[in-house]
Amino acid sequence: MSDRLRKSVQDLTLGIDDEPVALPPEFCSQAAQVNRFSVVVTTVNPRKQNLRALIGQMPRVWGFPDSCVGRILDRGRVQFKFQTEEAMNLVLRRGPWSFNDWMLSIHRWYPNISEAEMKIIPFWVQIQGIPLLFLTNAMARCVGNRLGNVAEVDFDENVNHPGFVRVQIKWNMDDPLRFQRNFQFVAEENTVIKYRFERLRNFCTKCGSLKHDAKECTLSFEDEDPIEDSDDDDNNDDHHGDESDRNMSDTETLQTVDPVTLIHGLQASVPSVGFNKSRKRVQFEAMYQRDEAADEMAVLSHFCKKERRTESAGSCSRHDGIDGGAGGPPPCGRSGGLALMWKNSVSLSLISRDERLIDAHVTYNNKSFHLSCVYGHPVQSERYILWEKLERIAENRDEEWMLIGDFNEILSNSEKIGGPLREEWTFRDFRNMVANCDLVDMRSRGDRFSWVGERHSHTVKCCLDRVFINSAMAASFPNAETEFLDFTGSDHKPIVVHINDSTPYRHRPFRFDKRLVDIPEFKQVVKEGWNIRNNLQTVAITERIRSCRKAMASLKHRSNLNAEVRIRTLQTRLNRSMESTVRAERQQIPQIQEALARAYDDEEKYWKQKSRNQWMKEGDRNTSYFHACAKNRFSQNRIISILDDQGRVHSGNNDIGAHAQAFFNNIYTTNGIQVSPMDFADFRPTVTQTINTDLTREFGDNEIYDAICQIGDDKAPGPDGLTARFYKQCWHIVGHDVIKEVKNFFTTSTMKPHINHTNLCLLPKIENPSTFSDYRPIALCNVLYKVISKCMVSRLKSHLDSIVSEAQAAFIPGRIINDNVMIAHEIMHSLKVRKRVSQTYMAVKTDVSKAYDRVEWEFLETTMRLFGFCDTWIGWVMAAVKSVRFSVLINGTPFGHIKPTRGIRQGDPLSPYLFILCGDILSHLIKSKASDGEIRGVRVGNGAPPITHLQFADDCLFFCQANVKNCKALKEAFDVYEYYSGQKINAQKSMITFGSRVFGSTQHRLKAVLGIPNQGGGGKYLGLPEQFGRKKKEMFKYIIERVKKRTSNWSAKFLSPAGKEIMIKSVALAMPVYAMSCFKLPQGIISEIETLLMNFWWEKSSNKRGIPWIAWKKLQFSKKEGGLGFRDLSKFNDALLAKQAWRIIQHPQSLFARLMTARYFKGESILKAKARRQQSYGWSSLLAGIALLKKGTRYIPGDGKTIQIGADNFVDAHPPRPLITEPENAELTLDNLINCNGNSRTWNVTKIMELVNPTDHSLIYNSYLSRVKKPDTIIWNYNSSGDYTVRSGYWFLTHDPSEAINTQPGRPHGSIELKNRVWNLPIMPKIKHFLWRLLSRALATTDRLTSRGMNIDPICSRCWRNNESINHALFTCPSSVVMWRLSNTEFYRLHGVSEDVEENISNILNLLQNNSLTDVQKLLPFWLLWRIWKSRNNIIFNKFRESVSKTVLQAQAETKEWVEATRKQRFLSTTQRQPSHDTKKWTAPIQHYVKCNFDAADVAFKSNL
Repeated sequence: MSDRLRKSVQDLTLGIDDEPVALPPEFCSQAAQVNRFSVVVTTVNPRKQNLRALIGQMPRVWGFPDSCVGRILDRGRVQFKFQTEEAMNLVLRRGPWSFNDWMLSIHRWYPNISEAEMKIIPFWVQIQGIPLLFLTNAMARCVGNRLGNVAEVDFDENVNHPGFVRVQIKWNMDDPLRFQRNFQFVAEENTVIKYRFERLRNFCTKCGSLKHDAKECTLSFEDEDPIEDSDDDDNNDDHHGDESDRNMSDTETLQTVDPVTLIHGLQASVPSVGFNKSRKRVQFEAMYQRDEAADEMAVLSHFCKKERRTESAGSCSRHDGIDGGAGGPPPCGRSGGLALMWKNSVSLSLISRDERLIDAHVTYNNKSFHLSCVYGHPVQSERYILWEKLERIAENRDEEWMLIGDFNEILSNSEKIGGPLREEWTFRDFRNMVANCDLVDMRSRGDRFSWVGERHSHTVKCCLDRVFINSAMAASFPNAETEFLDFTGSDHKPIVVHINDSTPYRHRPFRFDKRLVDIPEFKQVVKEGWNIRNNLQTVAITERIRSCRKAMASLKHRSNLNAEVRIRTLQTRLNRSMESTVRAERQQIPQIQEALARAYDDEEKYWKQKSRNQWMKEGDRNTSYFHACAKNRFSQNRIISILDDQGRVHSGNNDIGAHAQAFFNNIYTTNGIQVSPMDFADFRPTVTQTINTDLTREFGDNEIYDAICQIGDDKAPGPDGLTARFYKQCWHIVGHDVIKEVKNFFTTSTMKPHINHTNLCLLPKIENPSTFSDYRPIALCNVLYKVISKCMVSRLKSHLDSIVSEAQAAFIPGRIINDNVMIAHEIMHSLKVRKRVSQTYMAVKTDVSKAYDRVEWEFLETTMRLFGFCDTWIGWVMAAVKSVRFSVLINGTPFGHIKPTRGIRQGDPLSPYLFILCGDILSHLIKSKASDGEIRGVRVGNGAPPITHLQFADDCLFFCQANVKNCKALKEAFDVYEYYSGQKINAQKSMITFGSRVFGSTQHRLKAVLGIPNQGGGGKYLGLPEQFGRKKKEMFKYIIERVKKRTSNWSAKFLSPAGKEIMIKSVALAMPVYAMSCFKLPQGIISEIETLLMNFWWEKSSNKRGIPWIAWKKLQFSKKEGGLGFRDLSKFNDALLAKQAWRIIQHPQSLFARLMTARYFKGESILKAKARRQQSYGWSSLLAGIALLKKGTRYIPGDGKTIQIGADNFVDAHPPRPLITEPENAELTLDNLINCNGNSRTWNVTKIMELVNPTDHSLIYNSYLSRVKKPDTIIWNYNSSGDYTVRSGYWFLTHDPSEAINTQPGRPHGSIELKNRVWNLPIMPKIKHFLWRLLSRALATTDRLTSRGMNIDPICSRCWRNNESINHALFTCPSSVVMWRLSNTEFYRLHGVSEDVEENISNILNLLQNNSLTDVQKLLPFWLLWRIWKSRNNIIFNKFRESVSKTVLQAQAETKEWVEATRKQRFLSTTQRQPSHDTKKWTAPIQHYVKCNFDAADVAFKSNL
């Protein structure tokens, strides 16, 4: 057995299961005593602070050279052990310290010292400039805190001060330094305060960083002068050991030699450009060009040919690409040499060097390894010396190690071509060295035979140059590889090592490509693949899917769907045909253009599917945007390496996949606890027999098809790779078998394993995830399983409102998240301001770890039985849950086969509903404690319901009295739920909010009872602030940041104008909607958001601001009114708040309505509610919505007892208004105007004439009066159904006639009728936007630019005759007239061109009514306008004048492409199968009969119609 194998097998876990070894406490205590007086030193610039030199130097600086011992730790840290605590404390007190003119962070070591603490440097800072009037100890601390965390203030107010105040600040080394700051001691008067850091050493003079100097700084300024380093030291502060520090450097103990001195004769070959003894620079530009760097071997060979030395000791300017170098002694003549050079971006520390070996430690991209550069001795008998040296190094080197160079030796005769064979014994020493050092060749590409030469009469090739790595290096860099380049002037090949962290290419599993649908034979291929035969036996659906996938994969391969390759090929063909003078080749141009258009469409579809973009449609050539989104998504989700619980790093797909399987096996393994029914004996079932009957009735074909229609077409597929689009497109082929399989499951309650196989996609929860706990596992289920799950969900969710308690608001129809937010806000407000509540109550917000993944199956099944679900339903659910098998996707490749025994899946449509059923058990436990008097819920007002808890899925908020009894009961409920359900409350992320008047001692005691250390207040619940102070704008700043991040995203610059419109409406304007539906945003926030959106709309690129041709307020008009339909956020905010108020009217028995009624408008209508004392911000926001409802609602009379004729809206007008009557009659109710004669009810004409103004008499008589007495009804007057909608509310606010006319902005310029016709055109969206801008005078012609105050020549740059107006540029310019004439359009032949741009557009639009024209002839003028504008821009911006004939040809080709594409799309949409519903059609009556059609409505819970 080889030594290497012996070492490897010792990594086996043999003995891990043996009985643990208990070490003697005395022995452990003695070992701990050795390290108890230790400090940890962290370097700020590891590249310039050599750790070995630091270990030797710092004890001498501190004055303990013999009693202080250091050792190197990881990540640029060193541990120093002192013999006494006094010595250690003396070093800590005399800080801060530096080494090699760079700062050090020094802290006493203890077992749990944090990373953040080790980055702190305690600086003493002198504060200068505080005015004498305000110079106090407290002011010094306040001013110091604006710089950092003040630990101590050195200032005596009773003695004379030296012109400054000293404070000690705990400075984080990651933070940039700041030396000056403006303070306002008096309003609007700035005072400059200066900070001077004592004993500060090197830092970056550009950005203030302590971790690099100005030459390495990435921050750059325009026209900056090069920084000249000064040798003068202007720091006059005392510094212990500064002299030794200043003279000490890495180059003194471990020398870094200039490359010029390495090779004999090199200095003489490079001209000297100056003598600067402080720095040496080597200029290699004379040797090889920067853009074509020659290989290192050729350079060294070139240097070696020059056998002369320079007599000058001065240095020369160094090549920009090389920033450091080291080497052995100069070679003799041309017999080789060894040199190592590196860039500033690489941190390299030399360990040893001689003529055969340079040993160093390298850190790059946060990864480190040992590097040995080797040059084997040319004489075979002398090589063993180097091999023995490498073996000695390997004895103490277990870290990553790479050896590279010319070894001048081979391992066997197989590494040699030509010449006589060598004896086997000659390889022994080299083989032993490789084995003893645990080395293997790095994976390589290219020809490994790196040396070629003449030996006697033979030409010999050998593998002399190579790269070895040890097992640790292979594990840490699994993707590293060696590349052998071609010979370039030397007899040795250059070698390039790629230390690549990227994931190697692997065969990706099948994914349905939606571009296949456009292939004519697609459905025939699917049909053949699906309808396979197997000896007349029934073929399983999984076999059909497998066969169909194989057929589609073959079709995809044959069809060459790689759009990028097709585009390049077609562009080359098109260019060749355009340049050709052969008629036959030019006749191919239309076909090539059509094929090119299809390729562009395919490319756009491909990248849209990859980007997972849901709000943007293809068709407007937004390929670049989709591509950018996809790249961004891939980079965010890509897993390079992962840490396990022991801190080991796993990298490479295979290693990460193996760890993922182990990790998720542990997560999905049950705890085996059986649920005791006794703990839930008082649970009352809520599922009735009627509900069970409805849940388990037979599923129809249409119900199954409706389920598949609910799945997104291009949602991420499961392991079978098929998306819902495939099933929808091929339903006539696959539908029968799918329906049969789904019905078979509901009949047998058995799920086939392949159907429920699921891929886990890991999405990062934080920005820089390091462990699998930082990822959210999303289940990618097969569409076939989703159909089954959707069918069950469609049945279940309609009954959840009657099953689940009212405290749960998630996923239940009729309940919304806003209710929980507003209730929580009201309670938190009461905890803060209401005396009784703030003295005696508290709130607990819990965080559940891996909520879905930890649900125990035993608990889930018991939960459903407690609710009263029947066995059939429970069997369906448990079959869907228990039959799952997982594979984990690592960078798109599935790994492992996990068989879970607990957990439900995020991504399964059924899982959210199962989870809230389980969560209702916790709700039951809390209610049970409350009914026993152990927990007392909070009441926000007299008559308000007591609230003990709120739930939204796993986000829970609990309320109880702030005493031990309530907290113990709450903790007991938590423990019982955790014990049985498998859920685990994360105490470190949970939070307690106490009433503002709860004593501090009580708070500490209750936190200990609950085991939750964190105290909150002012945080967020369900993403919105819990409480508001005076600075409400700061609470909503996060919305601005989100909008800014989205609109300034680099990928957004690829959007077309139509894409920008969709993004603003669908994404940017949607971001604040959630907050606006609950709270009124401050006007400052709204203004900032609208400014961001305006700049985004008009900007040309991410850093080029455009001209706002039209005011943002005008763009907020709807498209029907000439604008673009961007929302006025302030009015939209009020419309959303009115929706919340309307819910209180419509659902008065909801928990939210009952709470708000008792608190703010008890005993009266919400429309008459007013502001209250100590009201919450939520209620003050809701008043804005109530004001809107007051304006837009009116009453429908019933009994008339609640309608005041002069106060309540009754008249159907715009806006609705009360009846006109005298002030003294205003409060009379409407029943005074109604006569009741038995069952007959009529208007009382006499009373109407007496009490109501005559102008309203006819309005009353025309109003409907019900024959049946019933309560008066309030309706929203701007919706036919009478229900309030946000859309109709926003319309009312933007068309409110009562709003002052001078506040209404004018509409954009241009004919509204023409704009409406433009929006309805069947053309590309970007051309529609172009035409809208044309009509709105928003095109940047020179005439329009001069009207905006720009001092430019208004003459047209194409004809140089007239001013360039919009009409001139597009119609009347001679160049444009020629294009119109060449196009031979019907528009030009019938009308010519007019001097009025709107008349020209109107004439073009009228062509659409001419049925004698083809689609291309009708639409060509619009593409020609677009092309004329593009050619005009080419002349102005690119100085390129395109021929008019080419412009016309491009317009014609693009029009044809669009017409063909849309015609094909219309064909596909009409051929796609729609769900077949059994609908009855009207038929004529038989002869001599009359049919009477009428409508009826069923009154809920009543027996009449």
